[in-house]
Amino acid sequence: MADRPLLALATYHALPGKEKEFVSLIRAHWPVLSRRGLVTARRPVLGRSASTPGVFVEVFEWKSPVAVERAHRDPEVQRIWNAMALISAKPAATLARLPECEGPFPNFQILDPNAAFTDGKDGAAAPAGKKPARRPAARPAARARK
Repeated sequence: MADRPLLALATYHALPGKEKEFVSLIRAHWPVLSRRGLVTARRPVLGRSASTPGVFVEVFEWKSPVAVERAHRDPEVQRIWNAMALISAKPAATLARLPECEGPFPNFQILDPNAAFTDGKDGAAAPAGKKPARRPAARPAARARK
């Protein structure tokens, strides 16, 4: 049993005005854990609280309890975690403190882990089966005939 994967439910609370920077760190987090051999191949799911500004959740799988211990000693992982801590609100957000979690089925806005993050509102995944709308290419102006 000790070598089985563990499900991680990480809750983060970015300081006001630091959400963009924080999401960049969250998006860098799993690739570092993966490179270091600490997580399974299952991609993480990122979410945002609808009730509490600046609160994000990350769900991923550690390879094992030993991998969790290794992460706490890994300098590359610690750099990311320390950068997150510098822009985290205190006290830290916990699932128990979020209104979404008062019932048995909490829901969070899903963030696309590959989307560009340009302000505090974007990064939500597009609805299933829908592609982002494209602007039509500008057509050259017709030339007047002489």
